[in-house]
Amino acid sequence: MTKKKAATPGSTPKKSKKKRTTATKMGQTKPSSASSATSSASSSDPSSVVSPVYRGHSTVIESVGAKKKKPLFKKELEQMLYGFGDVAEPLEETVELLDEMVVEYITEMTKKASDVASRRGRLRTEDIAFVIRKDSKKYMRAKELLRKNEEIKFGRKMFNE
Repeated sequence: MTKKKAATPGSTPKKSKKKRTTATKMGQTKPSSASSATSSASSSDPSSVVSPVYRGHSTVIESVGAKKKKPLFKKELEQMLYGFGDVAEPLEETVELLDEMVVEYITEMTKKASDVASRRGRLRTEDIAFVIRKDSKKYMRAKELLRKNEEIKFGRKMFNE
């Protein structure tokens, strides 16, 4: 029996001919009935067993034997969770899920900004601002951070002279 590939966040699987799956916002597929929600292979190899995992916005198919990536923003996410009222040491699963979502978002936005910048051949901060221009809160926050960064650069320049 062939192994099923694990869908990664941000990847778009090929269109399935099965009527049991439906497409979600993120371009991933999810089972439409409870009976098709779990699938397993008949072989004894644990890496060939595939189980759906609900991730809030979509269902992601993960291989049981798949290696987990080390969270990139673990410390920052734990601090943010604590700042928003969570416990000082949140569950590992929570931090891993948030990290996965953050990395997926950053990757998606960077790809979109790269597509915008492809005409020039170089990625700039203005390209990222262009991508988020429709979300006024994110756009204004990004502009504020860029303005503050310029003030800090100017202050350092004045201090060093």
